[in-house]
Amino acid sequence: MKRRTFFQSTIAASTLAGGPEPAAAAASGSPARMKLGCQSGPTDDKRLQFFKRHSVNNICGYPNAKNSDGPYPLEDLQRLKDLCEKHKVGLDMIAPAFLASSHVDKTARPAIARESRRSSTT
Repeated sequence: MKRRTFFQSTIAASTLAGGPEPAAAAASGSPARMKLGCQSGPTDDKRLQFFKRHSVNNICGYPNAKNSDGPYPLEDLQRLKDLCEKHKVGLDMIAPAFLASSHVDKTARPAIARESRRSSTT
C-alpha cells in the first residue's frame, strides 16, 4: 500500500466515524506529536553520534555495568545520563540487562525447567 493511499483512507475513515478532520485538529492548537526513538545498544559516543546524525533524539539506554544480575549502580546510571546529555539525546528509559531478549533454548533461566536430553522414543 502506498503512503498516500494509506493516509487518504485513514482520513476518510476518521471522517466517517465522526472524528475531527486533520484541519480541525491542527486549528485546535494540539497537533499530534510523535518522537523518533531507538532501543539498540551499546550506548556509547559512537552510537549516540549515529543517533544524532539520523535525528533520533530519544533512546532506551544500555548502561555499561559490570554486574548484570542485579540493579545498576548509581554511578553507571549517572555516567549514562551525562553521556546522553553531552550528545543532546534524551534518555527515556533503560533496559535491564537481566531482561534482554534471547532465545529460550539458548539462555539459562532458573525459573524454566528445561529438558537437557531428548528421549529417543519420542
